[in-house]
Amino acid sequence: MILVLIALCILFSVLTMKEQSPDADSAAEEMKEEITSTFSKSDLIICTGAFNKESALVADKLNDNLISAGFTKTWVEPIESLI
Repeated sequence: MILVLIALCILFSVLTMKEQSPDADSAAEEMKEEITSTFSKSDLIICTGAFNKESALVADKLNDNLISAGFTKTWVEPIESLI
C-alpha cells in the first residue's frame, strides 16, 4: 500500500513538472532587492535587455522600481539581438 502511494507521488510529480521562470514583475523586484542591498543610491545602474524581447520589459520594470526606491542615476538601454 505504501509503495503504491509513493509510486503515485512520483508519477504526479513527473507528470506536472515543467520549466518555470519568474514573470517580469517578480524578476524586476528580486533584482531591485539585490541591487539596493549591494549598491549606493548614487551609483550608476544600467538596466539592459534584448530589443523587442521580454528581457527589455524586465529592464524597464527594474528601472522603474529603482527610481521609486530612490536611485538617482539609472539608465535603460535595449540591445539589438545578434540572432
